[in-house]
Amino acid sequence: MRYLYFVLVFMSHFTFALCPPERPEPVRITLTQQHTLQDSWLMFGETADHSSQLQLWEGYPGRLRAQLDLQNAGLPTQVQAKPLIEDANLDGVADFFWIMGIDGQLWRLGWQGGQFLPPQLMADLRDSGLKFLASAGLLRTRLPSTLAPLAWRQAEQQLALFIARDMVSGHDTLVMLRFALNHTTDNITQFSYLQDRTLLTAHEQTNPLAADDWRALLANAGWYVQFPGKVSATPNVIAGVIYAPVANTVHPDACVTEQTEQTLYALNLHTAAPIYAKRHQSIPYVPDANLALATDVNNQLVLVLSVDDVSIPVLDNLLKISKACHDCTEPLELDKYPLWRRLATYRSELGAY
Repeated sequence: MRYLYFVLVFMSHFTFALCPPERPEPVRITLTQQHTLQDSWLMFGETADHSSQLQLWEGYPGRLRAQLDLQNAGLPTQVQAKPLIEDANLDGVADFFWIMGIDGQLWRLGWQGGQFLPPQLMADLRDSGLKFLASAGLLRTRLPSTLAPLAWRQAEQQLALFIARDMVSGHDTLVMLRFALNHTTDNITQFSYLQDRTLLTAHEQTNPLAADDWRALLANAGWYVQFPGKVSATPNVIAGVIYAPVANTVHPDACVTEQTEQTLYALNLHTAAPIYAKRHQSIPYVPDANLALATDVNNQLVLVLSVDDVSIPVLDNLLKISKACHDCTEPLELDKYPLWRRLATYRSELGAY
């Protein structure tokens, strides 16, 4: 099987901004109805009596297909992070929805037979004291057995990325949660289980992680990094590297910055360790810009800030993590970059010849 952490993960194209919207935008998904694929929209709504609902629509706007009262289902009624969609069997159809409440409770609920299934609590991060404002992706990864810790029962993992905010300082924290692919235990992840990777030790700043330290980090339920400002665009994951731009604001509740520069963080997806010589560097601040991949005049891949039809290069000589060893990297080259990616595996089809 191809190692999945080399795949560019699709991230939403809407602008994150320094203050994300209070209600997440609808998420377009694919479901099956009577053996037919159908585009649907998952969103949060309210009834006439102002009770919060998780709603599934055929078309947007269109016909309401299913609804779930959040309070009656035990789900958080205050949700600001965009739901994450899981395709468990890689058939191109949504099987599970991940819902993160603003207080830090993460739930996973399935969809089967035209209805929502009972939710399962995956993580309870209320002990963090943070407000979870946005999601940054749900990734399915597979590590070689030579790199994965012995504590893992299976090589495939699901990694969920979220952005949380300290409402006193106004600074954001990037949180990565790790789950086994077929999570069936009742072990609920707490914030105290996560490894604080905000400050690296003096030794790690000048030396790569030892193999034993790498495996010890991966045996944890995840990690978090506290930023000295607000995330200004949706973090992007490219070939095992998380890129996150962070801008400073004057007041904790400010949604704009007066600075002309911001900081770009580049972190190893699995450990938050440095990929380049430093974990962060200064880049221009461009309002309403998104991070994206582009090619330069030499047909080399570069990271750009993109807004409208303008792209500003911010990082070249891109690297990707390598399966050769736990801290190995190699150049991200266009001729080796997976331009083709598997979108789905159709295990059974009707009407195909």
